[in-house]
Amino acid sequence: MDPKLRSIIVNSYNLGSLPEHEQTDLIGKINDLLFQSVVIRAMPLLDKKGLSEMEKMLDADASTDELFGYLHNNVPTFTDILHQEGESFRNEAFEIMTKIAGE
Repeated sequence: MDPKLRSIIVNSYNLGSLPEHEQTDLIGKINDLLFQSVVIRAMPLLDKKGLSEMEKMLDADASTDELFGYLHNNVPTFTDILHQEGESFRNEAFEIMTKIAGE
């Protein structure tokens, strides 16, 4: 995983106090969920050729870094989508945690 993205996730979700192995586990889960939501929003913004290329990459089990790189290079609003989805996920996660803590 990109060190910058890892750092953003650690800071956004206050994971810095956790042991490294727990951080890695949670970061992987958060990354997977963010990846899915970002791809769902970004894929319709690709042209036919771009969508075909993305589907080939998905079929070939390309890494998350490769797919994010492709989307970053081919979807002009990719960074905005990434930030929006990250913020949305973080807000939803904290809302759920607040409800759980209040029970």
